[in-house]
Amino acid sequence: MLASGTTLFNLKGLLRSFSDSSGLHVNFSKSFLVPDNVSEEKSSHLAQTFGCDVGSMPFTYLGLLLGTTKPSILDFSPLVTKIERRLSGISRFLSYQGRLILVNSVFSALPTFYMCCLQLPPTVINQIDIYIYIYIKSTVCGVVGISTGKAAV
Repeated sequence: MLASGTTLFNLKGLLRSFSDSSGLHVNFSKSFLVPDNVSEEKSSHLAQTFGCDVGSMPFTYLGLLLGTTKPSILDFSPLVTKIERRLSGISRFLSYQGRLILVNSVFSALPTFYMCCLQLPPTVINQIDIYIYIYIKSTVCGVVGISTGKAAV
C-alpha cells in the first residue's frame, strides 16, 4: 500500500464502515502501524493520522512472534518455558493415568498452536518431548514435577 495520508485516511474510513455494518469495532489505540521503507517522520505522521502508535518488526500477534525472518531457536524459548512451567504445576493428587491424559491432551495443544503458523525446529520439539518424558517418569517414582532450571533451548 502506498504510504500516503489520503490512502490511510481512506483505509480508516473503510474500517469504520465495516464497523458500522458488522458491529465489530477497531480499537485504534491498541493498534500499531508497521512501516516498511518509510522515513520515521512520515511513519509517525501516518500513525497520528490513523490514531495509533508506530510499531516495528518483529512483533507478537496472538502469542506468536511474527517478523520478516525465520524465527531462531531462541525465539521459541517462551513456548518451552510455558510448557515447563505448566508441567511443574500439575497436581500430584492426579493418578498416573490422569496425568498422562492431561499431558497428552493439554500439552500437545500449545505446540500445535505454534505449528499452525510456524515450523518448529527439531531441537524445540525434542526439548518439549524431554520435559514431558521427565515429568511422566518422575511421577511414576513418586516425585512430582521437574526441576530442570531454565529452558535450555
